[in-house]
Amino acid sequence: MNIVYLKWNDVVKNNSDFIKYAFKTSDSFSLTYQMCYPYSRNQIKYCNKEIADRLSCYLIKQFFSGDEYIKNIPKKNVLNTYVCNKGTREIIKYEELFAYNIDGLEDICFYRNNQLWFNSTTHEQEAIFCDPTENDLLFLREQKIQYQE
Repeated sequence: MNIVYLKWNDVVKNNSDFIKYAFKTSDSFSLTYQMCYPYSRNQIKYCNKEIADRLSCYLIKQFFSGDEYIKNIPKKNVLNTYVCNKGTREIIKYEELFAYNIDGLEDICFYRNNQLWFNSTTHEQEAIFCDPTENDLLFLREQKIQYQE
C-alpha cells in the first residue's frame, strides 16, 4: 500500500474543494461521533444529533467502540459509514470537518470500492491518502496541498 501524507493545514485551508473532490471520487465516507451519556448501542444519543439525524437515511454501516473494526476507539464513540452522493454532500458541505471535536464530530474518511482511500485523525492533525491515483496527486498539486510519499 502506498501511503501519502498530506500537510494538515493545507487540507484545512482547502476544506471545501477537498470535500467536493472526495465526494466526486469516492463511494462512501465515514464520520466518528461522540455519544452522549448514557451510552447505548440500542438508543444512540449523539452529541451532534442534527448531523446524525440528517444523514441517517444514507447510513450503510455502523461500528461501535470495541468492535473489530475500531478496537482502539474510546467506548463513547461510534463510526458511521454513509453513501457518497449529492444528498450527503449537501448535508455536510458547510461543516468544518477538520476542526478538532466540533460538536462531537470528527475523523472524516473516504472509501473507494470499500477500501480506505483518505483517512483523517483530527486530534492528531493527520491526513493521508492510501494508494492515491495520478489524478489524486494532480488535484493536490493544483490545490497547493503539500504532500510527502
